[in-house]
Parts: sequence; structure tokens; C-alpha cells
Amino acid sequence: MTIPWETVHIFISSTFNDMHAERDYLVKQVFPELREWCERRKLRLVDIDLRWGVTEQDATSQNVVKVCLDRIDECRPFFICLLGQRRGWVPSEEEISPATKTEFPALREYAGKASVTEMEILHALVNPLHRGQVRDPKKPGEFYEPSKYAFFYLREDACLNQMPNEPPQLRLTYTNEGVENEDERLQQDRQLKHWREVEIPATKRPVRNYQAHWNTRLSTPELLLPLQCPSQEAKNIKRWQDTWQKAGVTVTGVDVEANPPQAEKAHAFNRLLSTGRLTDFQSGNQPLRQVIVADLQEAIAARYPEHTEVVAESDLQKELDQQEQFLYSASEGFIEREGDFDELDAYVEGDSNQPFVLTAPGGMGKSSLLAKWVSHYRTKLQELKDQTIHFRFIGQSDRSTTTFSLLYSLLRELKDIYGKLPEEITDDPRKRYISSR
Repeated sequence: MTIPWETVHIFISSTFNDMHAERDYLVKQVFPELREWCERRKLRLVDIDLRWGVTEQDATSQNVVKVCLDRIDECRPFFICLLGQRRGWVPSEEEISPATKTEFPALREYAGKASVTEMEILHALVNPLHRGQVRDPKKPGEFYEPSKYAFFYLREDACLNQMPNEPPQLRLTYTNEGVENEDERLQQDRQLKHWREVEIPATKRPVRNYQAHWNTRLSTPELLLPLQCPSQEAKNIKRWQDTWQKAGVTVTGVDVEANPPQAEKAHAFNRLLSTGRLTDFQSGNQPLRQVIVADLQEAIAARYPEHTEVVAESDLQKELDQQEQFLYSASEGFIEREGDFDELDAYVEGDSNQPFVLTAPGGMGKSSLLAKWVSHYRTKLQELKDQTIHFRFIGQSDRSTTTFSLLYSLLRELKDIYGKLPEEITDDPRKRYISSR
């Protein structure tokens, strides 16, 4: 039996500014190795890192929390959390949209009391915040259940002693010390300690402590303060100006470069702020990478037991796998609009024997549109047991580079499925044919 490709989504939860190095470590060192391991088992790995996925529109429409919670649901049952020495943003009641509270009713009891990272842990494991909502029968049961495969990686604080004291904004990035009110700062520290030592262990999911080293020869460019305000919202412009003011740079407009003396100060400050990076992540006596990969491999194997490593495949199956990989990558970024597939659907379901030709200048997205349509139509045919769809994207697999090899590949696929073609399919292009059916 041929195992179909499936997609594994993994949600990465953490605060942002103090975890750039760790998230980068995951993206560059952990997930590439894990992705290769998955592909040998016909699994596609997709890591959800929201550092760059929350837009200003999300923020101004009070939908930041909704985006995070929605993505956790899409990734169930997989969830990993990295936690350092900073609690992170605690959104107030007013900073969460009414629509978010409606979709996640249990969220109301945490608004103004829990940080976004804490809300993510609550939703993923402790108290799914959409409880009380009518379940969608089209969604699997695990969509509404605590994430079965969740892992916590807690950074120890020794690396803080290796950081320079200047500029002070550096340490404020990695701790709760940026909270100006002392009572509030102490409360933040207590809450963080409570989560690290009580709430997280109470989930009964694996918890790994890890160490990091501050390397002054590296840099953290993600911490650079923008020289131009990235927002057009008045309150965000004011916040950006205040941030530069605390750095000793006076800005009256939305562009630091407009004032050369202040711009020189800003560049000097940014060089200082971005010098150094957390690195050398270790858990026990092992690189953290090995620990995370082993954790996730075990979890993925338990969730998809039928997806064992493919040792030997026929040339035809390799061809189909290559086409499936392209289909997925080409359709992933396609944003569907109403009516996009109407003409294609009508052609396939109609009686016309004329070819359907889709043309457009290069780079306009023809392949993405067709890839998305193939995925769409395959889903449509799932209930029709006697109908299938077969496709090839030219140049995206070993046997799709010439007309003859492409036809040979398609004939082999049809013969394997229906068994109604000639006993042998010749390699001689002069003798090859396709039946009128």
C-alpha cells in the first residue's frame, strides 16, 4: 500500500526579542535535520514561527492573540515552548478584540492577567480556550484537545552574567528589568518563576533545562532599532520616538536619518546594542539540537506510526513523490479568491474534448494556480471512489523533462491503478500511444 504524504505542523512558542538566537537555531540547525528525517517518511515538516507573521494590521485590530491561538490549533498535537528570563507582553482586556473573545470564550478570565506566552501554554495544554464552543465535525478530535506532543526548553540564567552592562537596554531585552514600576517588575518575576517551577511541570510534558553562552564575536541584528518608524499609527510613532529618546537620540519625525548628528548617535547605539549573541546551546552534556530533534522524532513517529522510512521505491513512486513535493510547495503560498477555479472545474466536469490552455506572462503564477487547483479538485473527488486525478508539472521531476518520458510515466501510473493498458509499456516513443479513453 502506498503511504500518502502528510504535513506535520509544529508551533514555536516563546517571547520574541530575547529568543531570536534560539528561534534562529531552530530554523537553521534543528528543523533542516528534522525535515530530512520526515521527508524520508513521506512527511512534510512546517514550523510555525510568528516572529515575522504578525502584521501591524493584526496589532491595530487587536488580533495578535487570535493569530497565536489559531496557529496553535492548526499545529495540534505538536507544540514546543522556549522560555527564558522574561515574561513578555501581558495584553489588557482592550488589546484583545471582541471577535477573539467570542471565538475563545475561556480567554476572558486571563485577559490582563496572563502574558501571550502563558496564554499559548494554557491554550495548547492546560485549558484550551475554545472550550464551550460547538465542535466543527470536519475537524479532528485532537483540534480541541490538549496537545499530546508538547515539549518545554527552559533557558538557565547564567548567561545573563556574561552580558555587558552597556547599553542598559541590552539586559532589559532579556529580563523583566525593563518594567519601570518596581512592584510590577517583582510581580513579573514571581509569575515567571511560578510558570517555570509550578505550572509547566504540572502539564506532565517533558521539560529540558539548557545553558547558553554570550559570544561577543557574534551579533544579534534582530535587536537593531529601526531608523525609520515601521508604523503609521500615531501611538506607535510616539512609542518608537520614546524608545530612541531612552537611547539618547532625539527624533521629532519618523526618520532618524533626517537629522545627521542624531543619526550618527543612533548608528553608534545600534552597533553597541547588537554586538553579541547567545550561542552554544547545551542541555546536559548534549547540544540542544540533538535533544530537540530526538524529542520531535519520537513524537512524530508515535503520531504517524505508518510512516516508516522508505528504503527502496520504484522509479514511478519516486516520480510521483517529486511531483507531490512540487505540488505542495507551489500551492502553499497561493491566496485563493472566489471564482478562481470555476472555469477549470467546469472544463473537467464538462463534455468538451478540446484542450484547455492557461496562458500568462512568466512569473504570473500559472503553476501556483494549477497546483492549488489540483489540491482543491483532489479534495473534491475524495467522496467519488471511481474518479481520480493525475497530473505532471513539466521539469519538476526526473521523468517530466521530455514529452516521451512524461507520457511513459503517466501510462505507468494509469496501468498500476487500472490495469487496463497493454501488458508492457514500451520505451520506444514511436510505438507509444494513449487510448482514446
